[in-house]
Amino acid sequence: MGKQSEKCYCAFCKEPRRVYTKRHMAASNVLLSLVTSGLIMMILWQQPDPRVFMLFVLCLSVSEVFVQIRWRVSIACPHCGFNPVLYIKDPERAATRVSEFFELKKQDPTFFFSSNPLLKVARQQAQAKRLAARKKALALKEKNASGQLLSKTL
Repeated sequence: MGKQSEKCYCAFCKEPRRVYTKRHMAASNVLLSLVTSGLIMMILWQQPDPRVFMLFVLCLSVSEVFVQIRWRVSIACPHCGFNPVLYIKDPERAATRVSEFFELKKQDPTFFFSSNPLLKVARQQAQAKRLAARKKALALKEKNASGQLLSKTL
């Protein structure tokens, strides 16, 4: 049957993860669709019926859709939200997806206790905000202090 998933590393955050390699249906899926349609035929009509071919095609299409969805969902990185398929089609949209994923994760209170690779970036941004607020407060304090000295000398 072969390997259904393999370990790989995210191209964006370099974290290890598992990705499904099966992008389309295999012979086993076709066989299972055939068996499923035969079973449904026997349950519904209790004898061979030509309508089973339509049922077989329906089972094939549903199987293909599920395999495609599973592959597409597993491609996106669970750690940073990077999707390489989307990146190939539209790099700007992939970048906004990662940014949205990051902003959503930052709102989660458990994020700062996790070992997510984006945590380092979040901590740097939080520290930069604190430093900017501190500089602003210092500038305001100096402005107030110099204003008080001028008023005392006049």
